[in-house]
Amino acid sequence: MKNDALRVLLAEVGQTRLVTGVAGFIGSQILETLLHADRRVVGLDNFATGQRGNLETVRRAMNEQRWSRFRFMGNELYADVFRRAYALSTIGLRYFNVFGPRQDPSGAYAAVIPRWVGNLLRGDACIMNGDGETRRDVCFVDNAVQANVRAALTTSPVAINQVYNVSVGDRTTLNRLFGLVRDGLIARRSADKSLARATPVYRGFQPGDVRHSQADIEKTRTLLGYEPTHDVAAGLAVALDWHASELPGSGWA
Repeated sequence: MKNDALRVLLAEVGQTRLVTGVAGFIGSQILETLLHADRRVVGLDNFATGQRGNLETVRRAMNEQRWSRFRFMGNELYADVFRRAYALSTIGLRYFNVFGPRQDPSGAYAAVIPRWVGNLLRGDACIMNGDGETRRDVCFVDNAVQANVRAALTTSPVAINQVYNVSVGDRTTLNRLFGLVRDGLIARRSADKSLARATPVYRGFQPGDVRHSQADIEKTRTLLGYEPTHDVAAGLAVALDWHASELPGSGWA
């Protein structure tokens, strides 16, 4: 924190602060200031004007301990307010690293697979944070669609007004994910010898990076009848052709 006077002031106030509009231009910078001061922060935002990328920027600027002091709580609580006030039934779905056809390679979230496809076909470097052994629960979009349909159609009283994780319930290292993408392209473009030589370019871990994450989908299975139909490899088999064909000048045949 640059302002020492603010640091002294914050040391005198309570531990937990509420920041509304936390993903906005001003709110995200208030969040960063509070976390640097080791305060606990609860953030609310409906993303009408705020950007998820602003929260990601703050996350990268924090170490894991400081970021753990932040709790984001914007549309699930809002839905619960409507349930209590107007008896409106709702269901919340939390997605984990969804990928598949029509995903924007320049998007801020879950865009590593289309970005790597484009880089490999162009001969550009594929950047990877850390040593590649970070693990993520990577979910093909058909699984997410299934969860949405099941959530929308359920009539079970115990399933309504709940929040569910949506993913595969497994972890894949970034190194394995890169290998699957590269080998999938090689299988489709065997004449392109440069693909076989492609390796990730590693850079340092980013502040606040979570080493391993995995969704607990038991509740989603039990109450919604959800069952993933695609693991990472099966999803990539469907997604790779689409991503490559959408890249201008890729020479995909």
